[in-house]
Amino acid sequence: MSLRPASFVWRLGAALLLAAACATRPRGSAGSQSEPAPPAPRPASAETAPPGLADSDDSTPCPKGHRCPSHDPEGDRDGDGDGDGILDSADLCPEEPGVPPDGCAIPDRDGDGILDPDDPCPDEPETDNAFQTDGCPEELPEYVAEALSPYHYSRAEFEAVVRSNTLKKKLRATLSRLAAVLREYPELRIEIDFHRDPREPHVSYWRNVSGYLSGAAKRFLVEHEGIDESRIEERDAGPDEPIDTNRTEKGRAKNRRLEFTLIE
Repeated sequence: MSLRPASFVWRLGAALLLAAACATRPRGSAGSQSEPAPPAPRPASAETAPPGLADSDDSTPCPKGHRCPSHDPEGDRDGDGDGDGILDSADLCPEEPGVPPDGCAIPDRDGDGILDPDDPCPDEPETDNAFQTDGCPEELPEYVAEALSPYHYSRAEFEAVVRSNTLKKKLRATLSRLAAVLREYPELRIEIDFHRDPREPHVSYWRNVSGYLSGAAKRFLVEHEGIDESRIEERDAGPDEPIDTNRTEKGRAKNRRLEFTLIE
């Protein structure tokens, strides 16, 4: 058996020491040929998050064009779509402005303009007669209804007013009954409507004294009955609002009238 040269033994020992040193050296240290570690990912922000999402710790405003939950009633319902100050998540009527606690409008079931909390008759509409506003239907007292009933005047009565400004006794009595009601209910106001017969003689002249009979009735109430002028309106309806036919004398007689209407 031949002996190996000493130089060979020395080279073998040096190779073993070099291999052991490489095995224990940290990765990435100087002299290493390994690939560098990839950079850590950046956290999502409002600028990089997809539309409709935002970082929970990000207090910056939602970028223009992005759908943010706080402004998206179809998202997580944290907005106020109807602008009534109640968030959609707590609003039972999110598309209609309302009031606390449920975000819905105060109802008016009978549609009389008096809201249910203030309406003693929420399912029965108020009678629209300007006589009483309590939210409930009512009928006028008989004597009030009688005083407000139309007055049918004759041709002779109208001619007397036009020619001499004289009211017939029957009309004066009618106006006195009306004045008694107005004194009893000082909040009431009325409108006197003058309806005429289109076939009466001198109708063109009577149109020139438009409202003459209603004006005479108003003056009587103010000057003789002491009713405040501001509580009385007058209107010349002419022959344009008949309640019966104008083809017969009986129908035309019904159409000649003064109407007394309660107004607001």
